[in-house]
Amino acid sequence: APPPSLSGLPPIDNIERLLDEWVDAKRGKDFETADRIRAELRAKGVNPDDERPRYTPDAEQEANIKRRRAERESAALTAMLDNWVEAKRNKDFDTADRIREDLRARGVNPEDERPDKRKA
Repeated sequence: APPPSLSGLPPIDNIERLLDEWVDAKRGKDFETADRIRAELRAKGVNPDDERPRYTPDAEQEANIKRRRAERESAALTAMLDNWVEAKRNKDFDTADRIREDLRARGVNPEDERPDKRKA
């Protein structure tokens, strides 16, 4: 066993090992173990949330996250617009109206995005 520290706190290598185990347990979604390790660390005077703060993306990663989110939203809106046009073509006006209202609630006016060329 490592010798006790002079400050009265547990040896650093033991704390680092516990912090690593705590992070691994959280990542593995073993919350019972993570909670037990957190309690043990706190009893030793170490707050694991301060020592190993939650992941925060840097500016480039944040931009990539926002770009992927926007791409997913754009793809979803495109699919909704396609479904709206298809419902109108099939004369399924209840579905077309429901999709139109959903699009408008998202700030998209389907008549502007997909104008009826026959009425132009």
